[in-house]
Amino acid sequence: MSNTRIDTNPYKEDRYNETIRSDKCSLLVPLRKWRCDNCTRLRDPLKRKVAAFKKEVPHPNTPNIALSVPQMLHKLEQQQVKINDYRRKLDQLEKKMQRLLETEGVHLHEDDSDDLTEILKKFRT
Repeated sequence: MSNTRIDTNPYKEDRYNETIRSDKCSLLVPLRKWRCDNCTRLRDPLKRKVAAFKKEVPHPNTPNIALSVPQMLHKLEQQQVKINDYRRKLDQLEKKMQRLLETEGVHLHEDDSDDLTEILKKFRT
């Protein structure tokens, strides 16, 4: 998070070795509290972020920048599986189309074939 910083315990407090603080942290807190109000407000968003990083399978729409390395690798593997499935399906459809052309296709005279090709080219553009 951009409004945070790492505190490496420069004053050698007993309660922690390293912690994350708000940029607006007051550093001095009453004895009965563990954190200042600014750091307390950051706690829930940080908890959510840590929980999201711990998930093995994040939401599919999560941007890559918000993923941990294992999550990115898992997402990449899943995308590769989908691509392979689509390629396999495309190959099957292409073979089916070739079989249909061979069994139910109509043979055209060369002149008619050229005319039909020209008509199709006009509609393609």
